[in-house]
Amino acid sequence: MIILGKLFQILYKVLFIISITFIATMFLVRIAFNSLDWYDNGFDRHRVYEAKQYVGGYAEKLPFTRIQISEIASDIISYFNSEEEFLDVKKQNINGEIVNVFNQREIDHMLDVKNLLELLYRIQEGLIIYVMLVLTIGFFMSGGGYARQIISLINISCYFTISLVLLFGVISSIAFNQLFIIFHQLSFSNDKWILNPLTSNLIRLFPTQFWVESVTLIGMLLILFFISILLSLYIIKWWIYLKQKESENRAPKYLSPEN
Repeated sequence: MIILGKLFQILYKVLFIISITFIATMFLVRIAFNSLDWYDNGFDRHRVYEAKQYVGGYAEKLPFTRIQISEIASDIISYFNSEEEFLDVKKQNINGEIVNVFNQREIDHMLDVKNLLELLYRIQEGLIIYVMLVLTIGFFMSGGGYARQIISLINISCYFTISLVLLFGVISSIAFNQLFIIFHQLSFSNDKWILNPLTSNLIRLFPTQFWVESVTLIGMLLILFFISILLSLYIIKWWIYLKQKESENRAPKYLSPEN
């Protein structure tokens, strides 16, 4: 029973640390996937509306205006937040024809992406409930003394996340394309994510460099967020220390009987 108790303590602490990292990461992922400004900035940075030269061929200019491209991004955001199964985006092209922006392979892949996001969101929500339960039960059973243990776990979570992001950043700088492929192979059970840049509007709108920048931004924000938490905890500890010293100095000094 003692061994099981220690094992349980280790498991719940490890899960708590991982939960903090996952919750914070998915919070930023949610913002990124729902940020029209980020999409628009990416379109302009990479000039997605222009003709592009790819390995193996030449992709013509997108047949949509810049305003329409922004509308397409808005439609994608709406799709990820809707109950619709398939992404159905139609626009009038520069020839005046109403056309589907995405082909069937792209639509199928977007369904896979949506299902993956919904799964990750549900996991995040479950872990939020877990963290709240750990905090509630811990403070109920141990009182104020439990705060030190939680602060210690949060400290470890900060260092764990920062180290993980830095490690991922180093590996990504060397082999981002390989990591990108591995991610897709692990996340999806089919090969619908393999798209032809010469015919895929999805690839044109969201080139690999867009994802490099997105991952980099999320990583930087995670590091800044957890560094701010570490600084806040340090300031709190220093404030408590100063208050304790102040209380000790104010305490009355009694002379011993020998004096």
